[in-house]
Amino acid sequence: MHGGGIMRDSLVIGALIAALLLVAACSQQAYVCPDGAYARSAAECPGAQQSPTQPQTQPSPAVVAQMLPAIQQLIDLHNAKVQSYSFVYAPIEMLRSGPTVSPGSTYNVRGTKVRVDVWHSQSINPASNIDTVYIDTTTREVHAFCMSQQVTRCSIKGDPRPASYDDYVIKLPLDWLAEIPANATMSSGITFQNKDTRRIRYVADGKYYELLADTYSGVPLRVRIYGDPDYATLVGGVEYQQFAINFIKEADVIPPS
Repeated sequence: MHGGGIMRDSLVIGALIAALLLVAACSQQAYVCPDGAYARSAAECPGAQQSPTQPQTQPSPAVVAQMLPAIQQLIDLHNAKVQSYSFVYAPIEMLRSGPTVSPGSTYNVRGTKVRVDVWHSQSINPASNIDTVYIDTTTREVHAFCMSQQVTRCSIKGDPRPASYDDYVIKLPLDWLAEIPANATMSSGITFQNKDTRRIRYVADGKYYELLADTYSGVPLRVRIYGDPDYATLVGGVEYQQFAINFIKEADVIPPS
């Protein structure tokens, strides 16, 4: 009797061990494959294909737009030919009657120094009149004077007067050259102010720009700004009239001491 009990106990224990082993195996192979087999993941199922390793691709280098050589050559002319220049500043004003060019003061430029010969369209007060202004575009210094010998224009010749830099500084012709983008186009221009020009066009900030650049010096003589891609609706601009180069001396743009 005791022997039979021991045998039954051994069989029960064996069955329990087998059941535990089956549970452990199933817990390790919890994923059911399409063919009914168990696996730890889909990747370990029979017949599963490994995803091919994707080749590492290098990012495409940024495409840098290049300025048209003909435009760049025209822009570079001023470095070789222009040491100084002068012009009459004539902004294009948008009046009710239409666009009007309004000539004003004369600007004499050499390097970063500028002398402004102020033009007045109305009567002036000789005690406060300013007719000559010296500015430095780097330091933003400004020196203003009344230099006329006529007592009706200057109460005291050479009298210094207070002035604001912002009242006299303007966008100079060479400033436009620095803003020409690489995607600008160029075509034949017209004779403007007795000078042969090239027409440069480009788009910036939703506006359409047209520059007439002097073929000898590369300097823009007229800038027109349009509101449409057909260059039909003029919305602003400026002319640099009576443009001349290389006769302004250093002493011409230095304020009197």
